[in-house]
Formats: sequence, C-alpha cells, structure tokens
Amino acid sequence: MQFVLVMLLPMGGGYGLDVWLDTLPWFTLGGFGLGATAAMWSLIRESGRMK
Repeated sequence: MQFVLVMLLPMGGGYGLDVWLDTLPWFTLGGFGLGATAAMWSLIRESGRMK
C-alpha cells in the first residue's frame, strides 16, 4: 500500500498542477518520475532492513 501511495501522490499532484497551469503532461510526467524514484528508494531501504 505504501508503494502505491508513494507512486500516486506525486503523480496526482503533478496532474493537478498541469490542469491548473494548462501544461499537460509535463508536471504529471515529473510527478511520475519523482514517485517512481521515491518508491524504488523505499523498496531498497526496506530490503536492507530485512537482512
């Protein structure tokens, strides 16, 4: 669940900015990149704790 939220929240924020500023799809793509990076960081951090 945390993985999904970490991915979707920045993307949703980017979409909101795109709609507000009429710049679709740039902030959405940026939010997706930020969310994907944060999700991967979270997975790496959690896998380190499992050892």
